[in-house]
Amino acid sequence: MAKQTGIIKLKGTIGGISFYKTSDGHLAREKGGVDANRDSE
Repeated sequence: MAKQTGIIKLKGTIGGISFYKTSDGHLAREKGGVDANRDSE
């Protein structure tokens, strides 16, 4: 996860990157996970 250090604090999603606020500060996270089309063999 990335930490936002600039003047502008973002909240929401832009181009697959989610911006949010926690007790640790303003953070950014890239969308990830298992591909929905992955074969389950």
